[in-house]
Amino acid sequence: GYDVLALYMLDEATGDRVHAASIGYDEPHDRLTSDQGLGGRPLLDGKLHYVPDVTQDSCYFYGAWGSEVDVPIRIGEKVIGVLIAENREPHAFSQNDFEVLTAAAQQAGLAIENANLFAEVQGQKQYSESLVQNSPVAIVSVDLNCKVSLWNPAAEKLFGYTQAEALGRDLDALVTITPEMLAGARNITQKMMDGMRLFHTITQRGRRDGTLVDVEIMAVLGDGH
Repeated sequence: GYDVLALYMLDEATGDRVHAASIGYDEPHDRLTSDQGLGGRPLLDGKLHYVPDVTQDSCYFYGAWGSEVDVPIRIGEKVIGVLIAENREPHAFSQNDFEVLTAAAQQAGLAIENANLFAEVQGQKQYSESLVQNSPVAIVSVDLNCKVSLWNPAAEKLFGYTQAEALGRDLDALVTITPEMLAGARNITQKMMDGMRLFHTITQRGRRDGTLVDVEIMAVLGDGH
């Protein structure tokens, strides 16, 4: 029953409200300064504001020209935006409307927080993946069955196997070329599986072409890897 609904987010650098979504406006303002409109008030005091007749408030300048409710949107205790609801009729909002809009603002805050957290996690994931892919050090990850699940470009260069060739292969068998070397590698793997969190040694491993290469191994037991 609302003629206008709008979501504006706070630009902390300027104090402006930035249009995020709306329905009912013909041409919503992309940005509102603190002295434009009624929606800036919840950003200042964190409270719901109701103007039953906007024609009686000199701060009002655009919308349905009836009555307006402005509700702060929070993440925790921090106000991050405002939910605006307007009706063309004055005195159109009731206590029930206030409760409905407050609940909607709370849901919007939760959704925005989840979106921010997801973006942060994705960014961290992309950063970590970039570090692994661009590392000059061979980085290999295996599952609890010692099957290769990650094989970065430096590992390709060091051992001569492409990522496609290495993934899913038994690491110990892949990079050893003698029974003695394989037994030594299996011993390290078993220690890790038995709960050793960190292993460090300097030894030799085998390349795809059968040649040996001196390697410094740092093995770390992670969650499931």
